[in-house]
Amino acid sequence: MVHAVVVTHGRFGEELIRSAEMIAGEITGVDSVPLLQEDNPAGFEAKVRRVLGQDEKELLFLADIYGGTPYNTAASLLKSYDAWIVTGINLGMILELATTLGDVETAEEMAVNLMETSTSTCRMISRASMTSASQEDEVGEEEDL
Repeated sequence: MVHAVVVTHGRFGEELIRSAEMIAGEITGVDSVPLLQEDNPAGFEAKVRRVLGQDEKELLFLADIYGGTPYNTAASLLKSYDAWIVTGINLGMILELATTLGDVETAEEMAVNLMETSTSTCRMISRASMTSASQEDEVGEEEDL
C-alpha cells in the first residue's frame, strides 16, 4: 500500500485532509507534517522522518509548493527513500488520494493519478467562457430533443 505524507507550510496539509474528510469520510494511510514558524530545516526533516517507516516500499510525498522547504526536505529524503513527490497539492488531489489509495499499488501510479486530477480540477473561468459554455449546453439540449 502507498504511504502518503503531506508536507506543507503551516497547517495547510492538515486542513486539506480535514476538508477532504468532510466529503469522503475518514482518511487512513496519509500523514501530514506541518512546517511551523519555529521549525528549522533540520528539525522539520526530523519531524518528517518520525512518520516514516524503516522500510518504506511505496512512499509518496505531497508538497504545497515546488522549491519550498517542505519540498526541499522531501527531495533530500530521496537519498534515503525510493519515493515520489507531487507538488502543488489541492483539495481535489487529496480527495483523489483518499478515494483511490486502497486501489493503487505503487507510489508512481498514485503520483500520475494526482497529476491527472490536478489538470482536470484546475480551471480558468471567465464570464465569456461561462456564456459560451451556457450557449453550447442550450444547443446540446435542442439536439437531444
